[in-house]
Amino acid sequence: MMPYLTTLAGINQMVIGRINSNIKNVLKQHHQLHFRWAQNWDSQLHWAPLVNVLPNAYYTVTSACGTDETICCQFDVSKTSRSSCMERAKVDNVQKIALYGERMANQYRSLQTFYNSEAVLVAAGDDFLYSHSDDLKIVHRVYSALFKYINRNYDRFNMK
Repeated sequence: MMPYLTTLAGINQMVIGRINSNIKNVLKQHHQLHFRWAQNWDSQLHWAPLVNVLPNAYYTVTSACGTDETICCQFDVSKTSRSSCMERAKVDNVQKIALYGERMANQYRSLQTFYNSEAVLVAAGDDFLYSHSDDLKIVHRVYSALFKYINRNYDRFNMK
């Protein structure tokens, strides 16, 4: 794939999950998982799409939400969940929303160290996650409650 051609095709931003693990580790170490992909002759970055490289090997909820899969698997709440997590995020009451909101915020924050920007893209499911008709509704209900909690507590989490 050439950045010049993707830009000509109207693709100005992209997410890449699978790249060589050694290259991905170097990008993570240098906080460069967001970058402009340019060819050597494009010094003005005119034909350089913005690339977001996902930090982990997979983009399942368990692998994508942060650096601790034992916490991230708790946010794999759909009926078609394939993780073997013993605990799932619940939003039945204020205490559970606070508990899981804190955990989610901490995991999202753990990804920030790999990027050179204030924004982090977190995958909320892979190709097969939304196979059941209720999956989207369940994920939306749980994530909405947690995001609202995090957003209402901006001073505490410093994120939105």
